[in-house]
Amino acid sequence: MSRRLRDQPCTYCGADPPSERDHIPPANLFGNPPSNLITVPACSTCNRQASQDDEYFRNMLAFREGFDQHPEMQVVLPAAHRSLLRPEAAGMARAFVESAFAIKPVDSMADSEGLKLGYKVDLARLDRVVTRVMKGLYFRHLGRRIPSEYGVRSFCGSGLQHVDSTLGPDLARFVTTLTAGPSTTVGQDVFSYWFHTVPDEANAAAAFFMFYEREWFLSLVARDGDLETRESGE
Repeated sequence: MSRRLRDQPCTYCGADPPSERDHIPPANLFGNPPSNLITVPACSTCNRQASQDDEYFRNMLAFREGFDQHPEMQVVLPAAHRSLLRPEAAGMARAFVESAFAIKPVDSMADSEGLKLGYKVDLARLDRVVTRVMKGLYFRHLGRRIPSEYGVRSFCGSGLQHVDSTLGPDLARFVTTLTAGPSTTVGQDVFSYWFHTVPDEANAAAAFFMFYEREWFLSLVARDGDLETRESGE
């Protein structure tokens, strides 16, 4: 760990001093770990607690239709398959199988024609990983932890497809503004992001993340009260 990282508290819980480095985004998303992989200081407890969510995040992306076409995912996919066969991953494998369901195209005439396998995704679990990524990038760009009176809310693009019709245009404009400038890319288009602070609120921030050029997430840092208001729709 570099001297700069040793001198900082854990990015997530504030423990001092941290004993490890956490990779932003999780290193298991890369078939070939890039030279510009971001690291932030972390304590062993926070790092250990995040490992299962990181594995779930990778697997849920790996098994998404079309993601296997990405060259880095072709390297990652065998590891995702092997992870479900490990004895200690029996719970994850069972949950994946139990969440699977058949998808029949609307133009299919026969009951068994054109059936595809789908599965339900725990979006809250994906959002937890992205929230941690946001905390890491906040530290990376601002050189400090998110203040204790501030919180993070993260949203998966797949979970926002059916937002209220009055909110949709505002969300689209916000994302367009957020992604107007150049992005920062880590690895071979595995992870790209746009990170911005809020001009009239020094501690607030917003970020847009793209994984494998297909799945996007939105993450916001704001005062806890502001986040609760937005969540309740007031």
